[in-house]
Parts: sequence; structure tokens; C-alpha cells
Amino acid sequence: MQSWWFKDPQFGVFAIDRITGHFQATVKWNGTEVCLAFAAVNSAPSESALAVARALWSNQAIWTKKVEDYAVSELLPLKNESWLEDGDPEVTTKKFVKRLTLEDVTIQPDGIFEFVFDDGDLFWGHAVFVTGTLNGGLEKAEIVG
Repeated sequence: MQSWWFKDPQFGVFAIDRITGHFQATVKWNGTEVCLAFAAVNSAPSESALAVARALWSNQAIWTKKVEDYAVSELLPLKNESWLEDGDPEVTTKKFVKRLTLEDVTIQPDGIFEFVFDDGDLFWGHAVFVTGTLNGGLEKAEIVG
């Protein structure tokens, strides 16, 4: 029988989104509510994805800094070279980071995770995705949508 929800001792209640096939829960990341999601494996929670989530959440300050720094290094030059209106001043690192708002963390059974940010209109309403793995580090930052 298909399980549509489960309760995790650390993260609380996850419910399956029938459209995406992901289990989702609202959790706190550095005091802010975000969606934690991962794909169901054989209609059950992915233990490997939960292990990655636990590792990320146990080092939130470190991962926040890594993800923000990576987004800045990969996307701030693009913002300042191609995404400014005529007469707009260049965006500083501090302003860039301040405008990003973490909304979701999605983890795949193979350990790939994705931090999804609202772009604060840096890229005219597109989302910012930062992708990586615990062992390999951050591998991609992109504008989506």
C-alpha cells in the first residue's frame, strides 16, 4: 500500500506531493521556514536523502555560507554584465546575497541536493538554483524559470 505521509523525528511530518512524487515538509533553516523535499523511492522515504538532509541541517551555517558564496561567484558577474537596466548601479556582493531568499531544499536519492532561492528580482523573477553533493561540493548555480 502507498504511504502518503510519514513522520521523521528531526524534521516532522512529510506528505507526498502527488504531482511531483516528492515527500515534502516545512522545516526551519537558520530560523526561516523552507520546504524540504525528496523523491519517494518505492513509495517510501529515501533513507539516503534523509541522511543528506541531516548532514546539511547539522551544519547550516557552513552550508549557508558555501551556497551563498558559490551563487555570488557564479551569478553576480552575470547580473552585473547582462541583467542591469540602463543606469542601474552594479549590484554588490552584500546586496546580491540579501536579495536571495531560500525557499526549498530538494534532495535526490543519489545524494544530489538543490537549494532553490527566490531571486528578489535580481534576474527579473527567475529562481536561482545551487546544486551539489556532500562529497563533491557545489557544482552548479543557475537561473531557472
